[in-house]
This record gives sequence, C-alpha cells and structure tokens, in this order.
Amino acid sequence: MPGVFLWGWCETGTKWVKILVNEQGKLIIDPSEIVSTIANLDDIGDVSVVAPGDDEVLYWDDAAGKWLAKANWVAAHKDSHDPEDGADKLDTAIAVKVGEANAVGTSHSLARADHVHEKHHAKYTDANAVSAMGAKADVNPLHHDIYANADAVAAVKADAGLPVASITFVIGVIGTVITTGLKGDLEIPFACTINRVTLLANKSGSIVIDIWKQAYADYPPENAQSIVAAAPPTITTAEKSQDSTLTDWTTAIAAGDCLRYNVDSITDIEQVTISLKVTKT
Repeated sequence: MPGVFLWGWCETGTKWVKILVNEQGKLIIDPSEIVSTIANLDDIGDVSVVAPGDDEVLYWDDAAGKWLAKANWVAAHKDSHDPEDGADKLDTAIAVKVGEANAVGTSHSLARADHVHEKHHAKYTDANAVSAMGAKADVNPLHHDIYANADAVAAVKADAGLPVASITFVIGVIGTVITTGLKGDLEIPFACTINRVTLLANKSGSIVIDIWKQAYADYPPENAQSIVAAAPPTITTAEKSQDSTLTDWTTAIAAGDCLRYNVDSITDIEQVTISLKVTKT
C-alpha cells in the first residue's frame, strides 16, 4: 500500500514525523525514508497538544474542542469506570429495602460495596405486623397456619412487647385430701412482675394458699415474707378461681428469689395447681 503515510513521534528529534509504509503495510524505519516532519500536532489540523509524555495518549475533549494528552488508561482500565471520579462512570443507585424473597433484579444500575439496606422492622405498625405474620389460609410462610390477623398484632404487642411466662406449682396427689402446712419451694431464675394468680383443683372444695418470698441468699422464706397480704389465692366451694386484682400483693420478683407455698386451710380437694402469670422484666 505505497503512498500511505502515518504520523509518529520522534523521541530523538522531539517532533512529529510523517512516516511512509511499504507495500506490505509495514513502517519504513530507515531515517532516509522519512519524508517530512512537523514540530507540533497543531500543524495537522484540529490537534492542539504539546509533545506527549511517557505513557500518555491523545483523546478528544468535547468541552475544550481539541485533542488533549492524558495518562494511558489501558494499565488501569477499571479506574475509568469508577462511579466517583472515572472518565466513564458506572451507573449506581440507592439500595432497595430488604425484600420477602430472593430476586435477580432488572435494574441497569449497580450497588456500591458500602451500600446500606433500610430495616423494615424498625418501622412496623400494627398493619405491618399483620402483613408480615399473615392470616390463616394465606400463602405467607410466617406462621400463617396459627395466627389470625388479630393474633399477629397481639403476638407482637402482647404485654407491651415483654415476654409473658407462667410460674406453676402442683400441690397434692389425687386420691388423698391435701393437708395444711408447707408444700414446697421454687427458685425463680428471672426477674418478673406477677399479673394474675389461677387455682385449678381436681374436684370441688375449698382451699387457701399463702406464698412466701425470700432471696436465695437468705433462704428459706418464712411467714413474715408473705407476698399475698390479706388476699391469698382461694377456692371457695368450687373447682377453680382466678384473681388479677392482687390487692396489696408484693408483685415484684427478683431473679433468684425463692417462693414457698403453704396451705392455710383445705376442704375435700386432693390436688390443686397454682399458676402465677408473670411478665419478665
């Protein structure tokens, strides 16, 4: 392809030179074959740049309307796509909220390494709780076979969000009428507040039970440490009773406190279960 010329930078002469290629398209490197030279790229039209330095390349700057020199981006091509300061920035977007199922996604934007997902549960309302837990017979995988809508709200909000527990003690053996006196002790490993007392007997009758409380370090409890005041758990000619008023009771229990159960009076009942509904604190 004779008669074709290329421009190249002559480091020795520190100028741009026109180079002829041979019939095979190879550059002729014999200095005698160099047909012309120029001192600046300005001499070949719209190129306006001084002699480039080592590892620099030319690029067209639309804003400046001319060719400029810059460091060769080939060695660090990835940096040209940096979303902060790259010449060809990648598109990025705010991360979506945490979803309910895995998804490949369809966005043409990428998430950055330090992106943050907003927490759904920090903004739950009653309606959110219902939606998250699901109603019976729906397809939500979170306990929908147990909870109705009202149940879901109750599960999230029960007792101001604090866990409810039951402290249960059984007195007596079926076949023999219970006797008066001490019946046993329980150590309570968590702090809590008593909300209600329930008595369930195996047959109709009457019973009065006193409850004493003392710290483990000062065990055993005595009558002077009664927590029921003048309103002890009582069944009167019946099979059950329940009291949530707890008039003048000492309802606070510290972790490690011991409870002692004492039967003050009894008629006919052979076995009774006494349960204290408590809220952990």
